Amino acid sequence: MQRVVVVGLERSVAEIIRTMRREPHAGLEVVAACIDRPRGEDVEGVPVMGDSDHVLDVLTKVDADTVAVTAW
Repeated sequence: MQRVVVVGLERSVAEIIRTMRREPHAGLEVVAACIDRPRGEDVEGVPVMGDSDHVLDVLTKVDADTVAVTAW
C-alpha cells in the first residue's frame, strides 16, 4: 500500500480521495492533503496538513512515499 499526499484545489483533492477509496485494489491510501486556502481542517476525513509550500515537510511527517497533484 502506497501512502499518498494529495496536493491541489480543495474540490479536486476531495474528488481524488473519493476515487482512490472506490478503487482499493490500486493500493493507494491518502494520508494527508496540502491545500492552499482550505475551508476546514480536513477533506473527506483526510487531514489538511499545510499548503503547497509544505509538501516535502508533510511527506516526512506522515511517512508518505507518493504525491498526487490535482487541478490547481
